[in-house]
Amino acid sequence: MTKPRFRRQFDKSLKYKGETNNLPSKTVPDMSIGLEQLLANHTRGINQEHLYREGIYSDQEIPKFDDFTDRDDFYDTLIEKKKLVEEQILKEKELLKQQREPEKQPEKPTE
Repeated sequence: MTKPRFRRQFDKSLKYKGETNNLPSKTVPDMSIGLEQLLANHTRGINQEHLYREGIYSDQEIPKFDDFTDRDDFYDTLIEKKKLVEEQILKEKELLKQQREPEKQPEKPTE
């Protein structure tokens, strides 16, 4: 019989018995919280540090699409909004540049 390429837990020829952990335990006695206390803390707004997650809130509602055409239409409107915002930004930059130019005019030499 040839030796199998992979060892599996169901192979009869596998003679691996596992390993024994001889390291000391890292658990701390009486540091667990019961289910009743967890629920009470949750209802009072007292959360554990490792369980607390900050929510992400946005002004814009995330749409749910039933059809690909709806998604494409929404994408097109987003692209149009992006272009309008970029144009507005350019206009504001030009206005700022025009406002700064008169301030930077050199003084006329006196004769």
